[in-house]
Amino acid sequence: DKNMKTLKTAILFACLASLLTACSKENEVGSSKPDKTEGIRFEIRFATENTVGTTTRVTTDKGFRTTWEDGDAIGIFAVVHATGQTASLAASGNYMHNVKLTYNKATNTWTPDTPLYFPAEKNRQLDFYAYYPYSAAATDPTAIAFNVQADQSGRGFNASDMMCAVAQNVNKGSTASLDFIHLLSLVEVDISESSENTPLYVADKLKVQLCGVKTAVTVDLSHRPIYPVVISASASADIRMHRVDMGDTSRYVYRALIPRQDLAAGHTLFTFKQDLNGNGGYTDGNEFSLSYTLAVQHNLVPGNALRYKIKMVETAMPDPNHLYAVGDYYPHVGRVFGVVFEV
Repeated sequence: DKNMKTLKTAILFACLASLLTACSKENEVGSSKPDKTEGIRFEIRFATENTVGTTTRVTTDKGFRTTWEDGDAIGIFAVVHATGQTASLAASGNYMHNVKLTYNKATNTWTPDTPLYFPAEKNRQLDFYAYYPYSAAATDPTAIAFNVQADQSGRGFNASDMMCAVAQNVNKGSTASLDFIHLLSLVEVDISESSENTPLYVADKLKVQLCGVKTAVTVDLSHRPIYPVVISASASADIRMHRVDMGDTSRYVYRALIPRQDLAAGHTLFTFKQDLNGNGGYTDGNEFSLSYTLAVQHNLVPGNALRYKIKMVETAMPDPNHLYAVGDYYPHVGRVFGVVFEV
């Protein structure tokens, strides 16, 4: 089930009056000197199905429409070459090397840490390679190490959305259009109950985990075609999933971002744990725990979502001798009917 994207355009005027300072040495590579009268303008967007495939992005609403978040940052590398020629993105020493651009939601603009300019030489073009999220440790664009967050219940979901974009053969005075594609896969599970049923869980005390998945990748921005991701050799881990705001408090939809991988039949994919006494513990005997196991193999695809809708079934009966405290949910296992206010 492919995720449809909304085209979200933000124009960057890198040569801002407040940024007219000396260009860093990092942007002056070889004989290519910057023309400080010619700032670089970017059109930063999300790729659509008409370009390189459907994608998802950091703030993804119930319909998979996405926007940039305030404070989001991307990294940009650029190589210079003669018009009509080609050049390769190098591990180091590029014309621009991991320049940081930060998004301001209020003004819908991107601001670079250093001013960005075209080369001063005539008949020169630039190739741009960009990625999200920015990392100061990404010093080699041909081998960017990336791990999704183990806890994606909050902002960890945003920080796990690895993307990249390429704009080639950009002439001085032209706009560099960066159409970001989503490099990872999205897993969604919907455990909503029908409106006539008493909820099986209390939302803010429910812990939904995606289990036993690979989390580490290496990205080569110079790779062609798209999706330059290789899963790194790493142990599997569990991911705490992000609850999506569906505009309806009775909806329980959770998502997580992980690298492309194959999930074998018999794999326990999800666990659902309800903290029934509200103390934040999920292994103290005051919780129910359910799981979901794959009947057949499922293969993840970069830039796409694997979606599940699961009906929760009670399997445990309350212990009639269970000791309750004020504030505990009642009963201590299974469907929640109330909160203990007096013992």
